[in-house]
Amino acid sequence: MAPRALLVLLALLQLGACAFAARRSLVEQDSVADARLQRASDCEPLEVHLALGERDGDLRVQWRTKGFGCPSTVTWGRSDLTQQQQAPQDSRRRLQAGQPLLSAEGSSYVISEGLMCDSPAKKKRFSVIMHTALMTDLLPDTAYWYQLGDSGRTTDFTSPKSRGSDSRFSFIAFGDMGESHVKSKKAPMASRTVDAIGQELFRRPADLIVHIGDLAYADGKYKVWDSFMAAIEPLAASRPYMVGIGNHEAGPCRDTNGVDPSGEEPFDPDWGNYGPESGGECGSMTAHRFIMPGLDLGQRAGAFTGTLRTAAQARALRRELQQDDAVGAGTGVSRRRRVEHNPPFWYSFDYASVHFVMLSSEHDLGSSSSQAAWLEADLAAADRCATPWVVVGIHRPMYVVYPHKDNRIVGEHIRAAIEDLLLQYRVDLVLSGHVHAYYRSCSAAGNKCVEEEDQLGGVAGRSSASEGIRHIVLGTAGHVLSSVEDDQKDWCEEVLNEFGFGRFDVDGDTMSFSFIRTEDGSVGDRLTLRSKIAPGDACSSRAAWTLASGRKQEQEEEQDEEKEEQDQEEQDQEDEEEEEQDEQDEQDEQDEEDDQEHEEEEAEQDQEDDDVDEVREQGVDSKLQLQSAGAASASLA
Repeated sequence: MAPRALLVLLALLQLGACAFAARRSLVEQDSVADARLQRASDCEPLEVHLALGERDGDLRVQWRTKGFGCPSTVTWGRSDLTQQQQAPQDSRRRLQAGQPLLSAEGSSYVISEGLMCDSPAKKKRFSVIMHTALMTDLLPDTAYWYQLGDSGRTTDFTSPKSRGSDSRFSFIAFGDMGESHVKSKKAPMASRTVDAIGQELFRRPADLIVHIGDLAYADGKYKVWDSFMAAIEPLAASRPYMVGIGNHEAGPCRDTNGVDPSGEEPFDPDWGNYGPESGGECGSMTAHRFIMPGLDLGQRAGAFTGTLRTAAQARALRRELQQDDAVGAGTGVSRRRRVEHNPPFWYSFDYASVHFVMLSSEHDLGSSSSQAAWLEADLAAADRCATPWVVVGIHRPMYVVYPHKDNRIVGEHIRAAIEDLLLQYRVDLVLSGHVHAYYRSCSAAGNKCVEEEDQLGGVAGRSSASEGIRHIVLGTAGHVLSSVEDDQKDWCEEVLNEFGFGRFDVDGDTMSFSFIRTEDGSVGDRLTLRSKIAPGDACSSRAAWTLASGRKQEQEEEQDEEKEEQDQEEQDQEDEEEEEQDEQDEQDEQDEEDDQEHEEEEAEQDQEDDDVDEVREQGVDSKLQLQSAGAASASLA
């Protein structure tokens, strides 16, 4: 054999050995991901994660069990921090003396292939037994613990800060994570990023996590979800894990099968690079694994009530309950209430001084869409006194670096659809993912920078009509990174082609941002922002508006009282006149009756007189006749 041929053969053998080793590694990693599920008892809580509830003091917990018929209860209580510090590894109750032990009954439901919209997600049979329960009336920013079902394991957590609180708080944000066990080639750094976030939280705790789309990269394979949920549990079991929708959760499907929980038409415009990346899930897996605030479970499409409810049935139920008759005709497509939350696709929540708005770049954002109408109503209703900051999360970015032409075209359409609205309501920050790199913009509007005065100089463009918006893209949490060109548009201030995540520290009207590298936990980039609307100004404006509104209300009430008095006087006058008229009518009727009686009496009297006269006349006639007869007799005699 020639030396060249021998070298080629050896190279092929080496490649084959590498491929076999890689395949074996993946199988081993897959089995590791399944190991905990296989070892778990039927009712052991798995894949535990928290989310904010509908109200202040509410915190939702979700978990999975291997077996059916397990309790869906959550028990919680105040923590005794002294005992906790003395015995941090002790898993027994650490109930604070004199505090009650609280419990709530939740519900369970099953995620199965029947909830999926298309293949491959609906191709293989599977079942995931989910549980959810709600902890209520939690004191703000207080140490608690909770226990799920009848397990002996407890988890410590700090309850959320209340809406409108001016306390300092922090949140972690990122997109495009995935998991490194089943799909290690696609998301090789996901596990490392989870570890890096855990180390960051140990050094400097944060209150919540915001994952802006492309969660597991399951693409219709439910075992990938199992691996992802197990990976994030150490982060998500002790703080709210809030999610947005990406193209790998809700890409358009060929057949929505009537169970697409968004209730919307598949969004696949000819100008966009929208495809079937969700693998037929159409958002259903995300909607059932992550219950975000916005709608009661009983009104949602899916399996939350124990039986499958289609999107159309869910809409009909909400119309019945809300007496909403604003329903489109003819198409059978969703025409939900124009200002209705649609979690996890689009919804909002408040945490301390920030109003978070989560949008879906995988659904229509055009001016006539349900999502755009909801967005405008939500921004208009935001209380900038209680929450002076407004942060928008949307998976696909509005501003895209080179060379990503297809994503840039989509970004231009999203920008054309909603940027003016975000500028109008003075949104402070937009967070995105999708492009697998880290970059941030200047204060941008109309694809260019808008000059601002010194951000820390106390002005920060707060009264300027030419404000822009900062955009930060964090598609760096685990998925293989994308290429980024050196030359970029002027609006692009910083680019890093490294794995990492964002940390945001909010303190009054100041927000400090750091890009934390996955590799070593170091800071790769920093930025300090000032809120466009100063809390004091917003509250003063609201107070002035409230005072003016109160005065106006007082004037309106006085006018209403005067009008009521005037109306009452007129009514009294009308009643009096009516009463007088009634009395007059009664008198007229009585007079008429008297006249009639008098006439009748006169008629009777006249009749009697006539009778008497007639009798008299008859008597005279008889007398005359007798006299005539007597005279005649005398003459004959």
